[in-house]
Amino acid sequence: MDVRSCLILDNLREHFPVLCFGKETNMPLLRPAFYVRNGEVEKGRIYVTRPNSLPPRQMLDSSMLLVCAEGMPSLAYQHCGTQMFVIHDASVMEAFHAILSVFEKYEAWEKTLDNILMDSADIHELIQMTAPLLMNDITVIDRNLRVIAAASYQRNPEGQPEEVYHAAPMDTMPLEFVQKYRIELHESKDRRTPFFDVDGCYCFNLFLENQYWGNASLYPQLMPLRPSDPYIFDIFAGAVLKALRISAIHVSRQATMLEQFAGKLLEHGDVNYEKLSEYESAYPDIPSGRFLCLCASVQCPPGKMSPDYLCQTLRKQIPDLIVFRFEDHLAGVADFANTPATSGDFEERLRESLRKLELRAGISNRFHHLRNIRSYYQQALCALELGETAAPEDCAYFFRDYALRYLMVNSSGVFPAKYLCPTGLLALQRYDEASDVDYWKTLRCYLDAERSIAHAAKALNIHRNTMIQRIERIESILEMDLDDPMGRLWLRMAMWLVDEEDSRKVDIDD
Repeated sequence: MDVRSCLILDNLREHFPVLCFGKETNMPLLRPAFYVRNGEVEKGRIYVTRPNSLPPRQMLDSSMLLVCAEGMPSLAYQHCGTQMFVIHDASVMEAFHAILSVFEKYEAWEKTLDNILMDSADIHELIQMTAPLLMNDITVIDRNLRVIAAASYQRNPEGQPEEVYHAAPMDTMPLEFVQKYRIELHESKDRRTPFFDVDGCYCFNLFLENQYWGNASLYPQLMPLRPSDPYIFDIFAGAVLKALRISAIHVSRQATMLEQFAGKLLEHGDVNYEKLSEYESAYPDIPSGRFLCLCASVQCPPGKMSPDYLCQTLRKQIPDLIVFRFEDHLAGVADFANTPATSGDFEERLRESLRKLELRAGISNRFHHLRNIRSYYQQALCALELGETAAPEDCAYFFRDYALRYLMVNSSGVFPAKYLCPTGLLALQRYDEASDVDYWKTLRCYLDAERSIAHAAKALNIHRNTMIQRIERIESILEMDLDDPMGRLWLRMAMWLVDEEDSRKVDIDD
């Protein structure tokens, strides 16, 4: 990296009192050298010397940096137009080695950044290496205000800077900052050059493929920013951009592989299971399941969006999701290994996208092995079919919400509901038809309330004693032991099947 005079000055002032003369140069500086009397000089070089052995004024250039140790130079040199640092309290050798250490420190830092980009392109690691150089709060957030990585500092009892907060990837930004950031980022997200906000925070907007991706910020929480800090932070932000591009290329390649594997597995095509195993083992497994399957209905009347456009739009709006046409539906599969988004965040974005596109989709449970995608696609398809009937106003139907309904709908087989009911339940239904009391509803509330007399009575808006009397009457008609958990399960399933069958009859009659 280019070492500039502001870096030299800020680092020297950590060890010595330094006087600064002349106009600051932003030109890259060459490593320090001792000036030898009557010797030649080189443009852009740092020369370390004593007041009585400075280069002749006619040989000086504005690109150089003079460092004078062990005394004060004459006024003629103080106003010669070349930048000069004067260090009274250091020998020439001390000044030389201090300057040399600055070059070594920042060259090692830049080499470490390059190694991280070549190895993992992990923004979290980039911050870990950069934060000790700046000793102030660093935060990288995406366009949705999710914290990708962050570090924060404060002074310990001895007065030394100490890291107090290290945000893991995809952490949540503190609530008190969300509103402030939302307003400021909305106002400044089109700025292509670094800028200071009203609080003195140094900001660098991140653009990926000409699209605003997020923001990297350096906040002077512990100490005022030094003149060299924005320069260092610009280099860090450039490394973050490279990491984003590397990640985007990697994710794109992974997405292509995912689509190929998923498509072949759904169609029972030939799959290279060795490469599939390599793909699955590239990331550690996620306890809750790495993959998720989606099935969306496609209705494309004239004037509506085409299936291909819907696929492209969903993939653009939800980077975790790969969507492609399969049979008469859109099939999707999400791999959460690349972007460890929480389930709630993914589901929120998915619902929003489906609603905008006027789509309905069934979503499977999360699963661990891609080779099982066919079964989980069936989960998504079943959730879609059941959800469109049960909740047509919704747009996202999760199998976890419809698994029990699926079990109930498919449990009767060829039998009508009445042939799966306990004999006593049918007797209760006949008794209910001839009575002024809705015993069927009473029993359902009682079972739903886990046999709590108080809760069931409250739900039915009747007195507790009345509830007790009804349950006694129901038990005598059922001739069943309601203390038996399997008996209660049979009753509740049978009642659901009867209710479901009756509701379908009503729909047909209507």
